[in-house]
Amino acid sequence: RLAAEPALRRELEQIRACLQSAEPEDCGGCPEGLADRTAEGISRLSDCGQRAVEPSGFSSRWSLVDVCVAAGVVLALGSMLLPAIPRSREASRRLACQDNMRQLGQALVGYSQEHDGYFPYIQPNENAGMFAVRLAESGQLSKQDLRRLLLCRAASLRDGSSRITVVVPNASQLEHAKGQALEVLRRWMAGSYAYRLGYVQNRQYHGIVNHENSRSPILSDSPTRIGGQWVSTNHGVREGQNVLYQDGGVRFQVGSTCPSMDANLFVNHYGLPAAGDGPSDVVLVRSDLTPGVGPQVKAVIPAVFRTRTVTLAK
Repeated sequence: RLAAEPALRRELEQIRACLQSAEPEDCGGCPEGLADRTAEGISRLSDCGQRAVEPSGFSSRWSLVDVCVAAGVVLALGSMLLPAIPRSREASRRLACQDNMRQLGQALVGYSQEHDGYFPYIQPNENAGMFAVRLAESGQLSKQDLRRLLLCRAASLRDGSSRITVVVPNASQLEHAKGQALEVLRRWMAGSYAYRLGYVQNRQYHGIVNHENSRSPILSDSPTRIGGQWVSTNHGVREGQNVLYQDGGVRFQVGSTCPSMDANLFVNHYGLPAAGDGPSDVVLVRSDLTPGVGPQVKAVIPAVFRTRTVTLAK
């Protein structure tokens, strides 16, 4: 480059002369254009560094492919999560109903302890929902608590277009109710649940004694007659029901059979929703149904219940 640029050679000779001189002499100012060349070099270095830092071809915008992929991921997650939401809600309601039933079980066990071991006795002319009246009369639960506990939120209790309100009547209300008013009281006084009737043996009708049997039911979700069969629809058609046992335990049971005890929870050995055919014939019926025993069957009323009885108006 020195050979091609005479100006550079002159500057170099001037610098050498200054360095070789014994006494320093004024070598003059800085070479002409040195400052400009220095600034230009720094500018070029700065531009190179900036270009190295900035990646080429980068764009912060999403392409159509990116959007489609993201939408596909969202849809896939939604298809997996959405079906789980109603199942989770259903399971939560089922557990809430089990908790209600467990509290009713505590009251029923407490009642039996105060009545010589007997659960609420349903007389031949009474409907099964009378157990709720007996619990209220005994003070085991208040009517307010019963209205809350007897309603399972998983069930659809409706009468036409109106939602049913559970009403636990007293003896006087039952005596004076007639016609449709009596029918409504009897149908809904036990809310969402079915209670166990007594049984017939040797032409005698007996109540249910609490043997604290973990396999002997006393209460369950109320059944509905569908296609000639009694099934519980509180948690979905033919999907099963919560069952309360004599020991106070509550379990969800698929199907209407009673394992190790009976063929069907909701009918007796004759296929009727009526009193059981012997002590091992478990029959749980909805609130408005009665034991259905004829005049040839004698009701054996335990001594603890031999007080004034309620006669229902026709």
